[in-house]
Amino acid sequence: MDWLAYLWDHAEGRYAWAHDVVTACYVNRSDQFPVDLRLWFQFQAKREVAKLQQAAQVLAAQPTLAGYRQRLVDLLVFQIRRQLYQTKTALAADLVREAVDMGLPFRVVTFDSWFLHNELVDQIEALHKDWVGGCPKDRLVWFNSHWVQLQDYLETIRPRPIIPHRYMDTGTGCLPSVGAQEFCTTAASASWRPLTILI
Repeated sequence: MDWLAYLWDHAEGRYAWAHDVVTACYVNRSDQFPVDLRLWFQFQAKREVAKLQQAAQVLAAQPTLAGYRQRLVDLLVFQIRRQLYQTKTALAADLVREAVDMGLPFRVVTFDSWFLHNELVDQIEALHKDWVGGCPKDRLVWFNSHWVQLQDYLETIRPRPIIPHRYMDTGTGCLPSVGAQEFCTTAASASWRPLTILI
């Protein structure tokens, strides 16, 4: 089967051969549907170069015409795979560009922590869209004049209870400001209705 990757299966708790698909879905209050997908293939350059070098050593020890033909095929396949390879975040950025080109009416892109990289964020911002993404706990943040891992920074924050606040949506799509923060809903509603926001 083409384009299989040896990936960690979180459900099974072990590595497995699988396809890795990067997807884009459109979601609003009344609709949700898949936009498109990209199949990611694994390309581990260091490992593949090591395999090529090992095969070259075997060929040098026992040169054959069939061995040289196979060497040529292996080198061509390596070059093609290297040229075609894209990171998952590059594939995601391509999906966002495609959604804009399709004219889909959206303002915000959401993604999980795996995709929080400049390659995707820069593309989203270049398209004048907002984004919300998870942040891996090993990321570095600037705190007290030096870089610390996010997980270490989080230990400096005292936990506080979650306080629900109720506001009335005026139909403008924006809520009254709370302190210095302003919250906006993703889509304006047609009538007044209560909203609960956790701060």
